[in-house]
Amino acid sequence: MHLRHTFEPLRLNCTVPEAEESVFSDPPLRCNPSNAVHPRPLRIVPSPLKLRVQGSRDVYEGQQGSLFGCAQDDPIRPNREDDSSPGVKQALFDESADAILLFNPSWDIVSVNAAAVRMFGCDEDQMVDTHVLQWIVERNRARHLTEARAFIDGHIASVSHGRTDEAGALRSDGSEFPVEVTKSKIALGERLMYAVTVRDITERLKVRDELSAALSSMRDSVCVADARGGLVRFNDSFLSFHRLKSRAECQMPLDELMELFDVTTLDGGPVAVDQRLIPRALNGESGSGVEFRVRRKDTGESWVGSYSFSPIRNKLGAIVGAVVTGRDVTNEKDILSALKHSRAELRRLVAGQQGAAEDERKRIARELHDDLQQTLAALRLNVASLEQQSSAVSPSASQAATAALALSDCAILSTRRMISGLRPQVLDDFGLTEAITSVLRAFGDRTAVGHAMEVLGDVEAEMPSEVATCLFRILQESLQNVEKHARADHVHIQLDLSDPDQVVLQIRDDGVGIRAADFLKRQSFGVLGMEERARALGGTLKVVPGSVSGTAVEAVVPLRAGGSIPAGRTNKMTAGKPK
Repeated sequence: MHLRHTFEPLRLNCTVPEAEESVFSDPPLRCNPSNAVHPRPLRIVPSPLKLRVQGSRDVYEGQQGSLFGCAQDDPIRPNREDDSSPGVKQALFDESADAILLFNPSWDIVSVNAAAVRMFGCDEDQMVDTHVLQWIVERNRARHLTEARAFIDGHIASVSHGRTDEAGALRSDGSEFPVEVTKSKIALGERLMYAVTVRDITERLKVRDELSAALSSMRDSVCVADARGGLVRFNDSFLSFHRLKSRAECQMPLDELMELFDVTTLDGGPVAVDQRLIPRALNGESGSGVEFRVRRKDTGESWVGSYSFSPIRNKLGAIVGAVVTGRDVTNEKDILSALKHSRAELRRLVAGQQGAAEDERKRIARELHDDLQQTLAALRLNVASLEQQSSAVSPSASQAATAALALSDCAILSTRRMISGLRPQVLDDFGLTEAITSVLRAFGDRTAVGHAMEVLGDVEAEMPSEVATCLFRILQESLQNVEKHARADHVHIQLDLSDPDQVVLQIRDDGVGIRAADFLKRQSFGVLGMEERARALGGTLKVVPGSVSGTAVEAVVPLRAGGSIPAGRTNKMTAGKPK
């Protein structure tokens, strides 16, 4: 990013060596008095000031300045005091928030801006005519001389060389502070002058250290990219997440680093480069819980990552970078997969047990019907005959026979109820609709609760017997709950057969309703049993308070055989009657 700002020609008094001397010689720390210098009026004609973001490993909102300009002899304003007046200097230098120091080939400072005065903590007069190296910590002076010699020997207009990991500058009180430095050349006819732009990065390093500490403490992988998509910061978890051995492996460009990996969706679909998270974040997208499968091309190791990503914006809202966090959820996925498999196996087991229980109910109901009930019927006939024969012979015997006849009738009725409770014959003979009608009729006679039934869709639709039995048992349990707890005046049953793939049974009452605490009772196995019946066939069951009052029970069960429906139990029946 380049920002351009131009200045009007300004005048500034500078000093230059009268004698031609090599700019490659190492100047002394203080200006050598033997180098005769004379004030010469100069006119500094700055070229446009370009501010640019340095290519560092950090993302910053500020800009690093580099000053370019040329100097010309100015015979008009020979007065140094006039040319160095505060107004002129402020107009020239204070456009930059960074410190700017102008110095000659002997490295003597000839002018500084207001930011430099504030940064170094001294008056302007204390800096002018001093050697530039006086304001650099002693341990770094040799390095700066070497870098400056390379800069002066080259043919480039400016260079930035700041070690941001150590203190580089000295204030007037002797305290050190870290800086970034940019040197620029200023043409003075055939001679050169130089400008140094200095930025105090104390706060930046503080933020960087705090960020580094925060990143190091995070267990999730975190990486920060700049506006070009380059990797600028990451934590140790980033290395372990990507199965990298050292930070040195991350020195390559991010594009090359990502070439080490295959990234796919969980179902195996490839993820295009522009659909990866850093490009998406740089395009303004953000998200969380995005899951990809990652595989190292060289080792074949793969894992599942859950990611969050977001753009980084500056104060003006412009996107200057992106941050992506990742967590290895492979174990969680494996555990979840095993849990789902275990649940599916458990439901198949429950379905098998329920099927076996229904088979046993059928067998017992047949035994009761074909054996006990027939025996009781024969016994009743014999008792009835005995009653007729004894009425004329012995009144007492006739009374005993009449009592025995009543008992046999009660026994037959009880047997019929047991058979119906075990397996209603009407369910097998006439289907679910007639079975519901029969149960509702008996419920109304027993409780005096009003009831209504509504059937939607094709009553002749095919229905697996397992589905019919499941819904019939859910209905039985729901009606028992209404009878025991609801204190309802009316029950409405709706059987929805309009969907060819599923059947929906709803039971709604106008009673006192169900509370959340009722589900937590240890004795409350009825709802749990209904849920397991529905889940065993791949369905769902919901028990919720009614829209106005009472309780609503809704069971949704798939009609298609297979899936969670046990194999081998797919005999078809209709909702109305068997085919």
